[in-house]
Amino acid sequence: MSFKNLSVGRKIGAVFTVTSIAIVALGGFLTSEVGKLKDSVLVLTDTSLPSIVLVKDMQTEAATIRRDQFFLVSNINHPDINTSLNDYNKLLGKMDSKLTQYKEGLWDDEDIKHYNTVDNAWRQYKTQQNAFLAAIKAKETAHANELVFNSFDSFLALNQSLENLFKLNQSYTADDRLLVIDRASQANT
Repeated sequence: MSFKNLSVGRKIGAVFTVTSIAIVALGGFLTSEVGKLKDSVLVLTDTSLPSIVLVKDMQTEAATIRRDQFFLVSNINHPDINTSLNDYNKLLGKMDSKLTQYKEGLWDDEDIKHYNTVDNAWRQYKTQQNAFLAAIKAKETAHANELVFNSFDSFLALNQSLENLFKLNQSYTADDRLLVIDRASQANT
């Protein structure tokens, strides 16, 4: 039985059947592509961009900690110095918390390597803070000032490691952006 020998009604039915199958196949393809696009967008919005914000927050915290060291030294004899020391300790805790938060979302070996560099730099810098805090509590201005001066290289190492982590996260975001664009263009074709 050839297509030519079919009645007009059967030919119309066959065309509708073939068209329906094509539409279902196209719908399945589009659903699949939209799902892939959604996954790519979620990686970008739920992982890459928040990581950049978190690293920027850590950079800000590190700079605030460094700035507050100078404040503490210059106000060592202020009657409310203990309140300032409590605030300073909270800043140190916030930095620890942000590092822990970042560690929970590590991606790959490169991210782990950069994170470990930041973590080691932070631990080195934070170790120096214990002696600094003791000097402030003892009201040893000269010693506290010397500790601030001597911790500068550790601060620079921390700052540089955070900058390198930021650049790595920017590259992840750029890659994720390209993936989203690629998925969107595949869904459009």
